[in-house]
Amino acid sequence: MKSLFSRISGLRDDEERLSKRITRNFQEGYWTVRGFMITDSRSAGEEVEVFEDANEGFNMMKNRIRLAATGDFEQDPPDSDPLSTFDVSITSLSLSPTSRYLSLGRSDGSCFILKTGTESFASFLGKDVLSEGDGNTFKNFYRFVREGGTSDDEDPEDPGTDKSTPFEIVAQFQHDKSITSITNLNEDTFITGDISGNIFQLKIEEVEGHIKYGEVIKGLKSVDDKLIVLSESEVESMIAVFALPLGDGEEPLKEWRGEKGMEYLSVTDEKIFTATEEVISVFDMNLNELHSFKPHSPVSKITALHAIQSDPDMRSTDEEESCVVSGTDGGVLLQHQILKTEGGVRHWPVLGNQRMKRKAHTFKTSNSPITAIIGSWSKIITCDALGTVRFFSSNKGGECLYTMDGLEECDCLDLRGDVMVSNGMERGFVCLHDFGAIDAEIDFGEVDYLD
Repeated sequence: MKSLFSRISGLRDDEERLSKRITRNFQEGYWTVRGFMITDSRSAGEEVEVFEDANEGFNMMKNRIRLAATGDFEQDPPDSDPLSTFDVSITSLSLSPTSRYLSLGRSDGSCFILKTGTESFASFLGKDVLSEGDGNTFKNFYRFVREGGTSDDEDPEDPGTDKSTPFEIVAQFQHDKSITSITNLNEDTFITGDISGNIFQLKIEEVEGHIKYGEVIKGLKSVDDKLIVLSESEVESMIAVFALPLGDGEEPLKEWRGEKGMEYLSVTDEKIFTATEEVISVFDMNLNELHSFKPHSPVSKITALHAIQSDPDMRSTDEEESCVVSGTDGGVLLQHQILKTEGGVRHWPVLGNQRMKRKAHTFKTSNSPITAIIGSWSKIITCDALGTVRFFSSNKGGECLYTMDGLEECDCLDLRGDVMVSNGMERGFVCLHDFGAIDAEIDFGEVDYLD
C-alpha cells in the first residue's frame, strides 16, 4: 500500500513539475510563440471552439500533456475537448526566405499560403462558397475566413498601443490527395507534392506548373535553380533533379533509380542526402552516389534526417563539406561529418568512441521517437513523438540547452534565421517560434543549461 501511495505521489509531483515547465516555456520562456489554427467546416468540427486567448490553448495543451506524463496519452480525448472532432492533420510546412510567408499542406489535400502575423493565436474557419479553381485537380468549395484572434499587446481603449499584425490567408489550393511535402522557391512561390505523385508550383495568384513523378512524393527540396525530388513507385525509389521554374509535364534533368525504401531527403548547396530506415546515402548534384553508411545500431530505425552546410569559415581550411544529423525511433540523435576524399566523400566518426573536430557526435534526448530535425551550422533542433522541442548546440552536444513541451502533434519543422515553424498543440495548430536572443547565444557560445 505504501508503494502505491508513493507512486501516486510521484505521478502528482511529475505532473506539477511538467505543468510548471510548460507554463514557463510558453509564458515566461526563452523564446516566444505565435501562430494560428485552421479548422474545417466539412467535418463535425464545424462547431469547434476557437481560442481567442492563447491561455485557453495552453490550458488544453497542459491537460493533454498530463495524459502523456501518466502514460495514458493514447486514450481517446474527452467529449468536452473542442478539437476532438477535427480529423485533418498538418503534414508539411515551409517558410519563405524572410519568414514573411509560410505554406502548409494537410492530410485532406488542402494547401494554404499565409502572410505571417504577430498575434498570439489566430483562427480560421471554413465557409461554404461553392467556387472552383483551374483544372480538375484544384477545386475550392470552401473559403477559409478569419474568425478572430487577439493579442495581449493590443488594447482597443488605448489608441497609442501598437496593435498586432493579423495572420492572413492569401491563397488556398486543393490537391486530390494528402500533401506529403512542401518547399519554397522564393518569397511567394512554393512547390507541393502529394501522395499520388503530383507536384505543383504554386504562386499566390495562380498554379504555375504541374508534373507527375512516381506514385508517392517522399520529399522536395530546392537548391538554386534546381528542384530535388524523392519519390517512390511500386517497385523502386527514385531521385530526380528538375530545372526551375517548373513547367507543365517537364522531364527531369537527371534521374537515379534504386531499391525501394528511401524515406527521407535533405540537401546542402552541393550534396543530396537520403535515408532508408537503416542507411544514409550521399549523392552529388548529378546524382552520382558517393557514399553510404549505417549510422545506428541494427535494432534502431531512422525516423528523421537533416543535412547541414558547414560553417564557411571552417570550410576554407578544413576537409569537412557538411554534416548530417539522424534520429531514430529510440530517441537516439547522432551527427556525422561528411569529409572530402580523393575519390569522393567519407563519414566521420566511424566508431562510437571516436570524436569529431569542433563538432559533437552524440546528443542526449528522451526515449521517444524523433519525428523531425532542423538546424544550421551552430544549432540543431528536434521534436519527438511526445511533443517536446529540443534546442542543441551542434558544437557542444550532450544535454539539450533549451526545451519546449506540449506540442503534441509536432512532426514538421522549418527554420529561417531565428524563426522556426512547427505543427503542434493539436492537429489544427501552426506555431511560429521566435528564438531571438537565444539564437545569438548559441552562435556565440553563451549558453544557459537547464536542469
